[in-house]
Amino acid sequence: MAITGRSFEDAARKFTDHLNGVLCKTLTQTRLQAVPVKGTPCVNIGFRQAGHPEEACFNSDYGWLSLSLTQNCDSIIDKDGKHELRTVAYWYYLYGGNGTSLMRWEFKRLYPTRAGWEKNQGKPEKDWVEPKYYARHHVQGDLPLELNGQTVSLNNLHAPTGYVPIEDIVRFCIEDLGAKFKDRQDNWHGTLLDSYRLFCQDFTHTEGWDGER
Repeated sequence: MAITGRSFEDAARKFTDHLNGVLCKTLTQTRLQAVPVKGTPCVNIGFRQAGHPEEACFNSDYGWLSLSLTQNCDSIIDKDGKHELRTVAYWYYLYGGNGTSLMRWEFKRLYPTRAGWEKNQGKPEKDWVEPKYYARHHVQGDLPLELNGQTVSLNNLHAPTGYVPIEDIVRFCIEDLGAKFKDRQDNWHGTLLDSYRLFCQDFTHTEGWDGER
């Protein structure tokens, strides 16, 4: 089944509780919280302390790093009147000890439209530009690439990816970066596998990468 609740808030709470249960066994005790996004039918899920955004810091084989996990979700109401949660966008950022963004994985459900761009032109608080149609799922980072004798930063590209589950971000931090966490369970790999299976089979009725949380 999908992530559903008697209300939008109930569905978002179930999702947040599930993710916090995974994170506290694998990477961090820093907790995700869900708050409404003002002026939109969305809820924002991200790390917060006393209501303020923060990052989950951890020591690694490469020194201190920090992670930001953020999702915007909306909901659709099914035939039984329950709210079914959907991901509108995600932003997963890895920061160095000096606060520099090293890598980021992003997704937006909808491409921008020219109508939306034209509608928002002239708003002084926004730096609106003509819409670009980059890959909806992409990765960027402070990494130089050599392209036929020219050096370009991955920050200036939008390298396509599939849907990136939070479980794989956690796995990357543990297995590749050597993230330290005193409360990590011995079977952290199994915890991530179980969570991903739940995502594929129960939350989305998929067997692979096609589902959007």
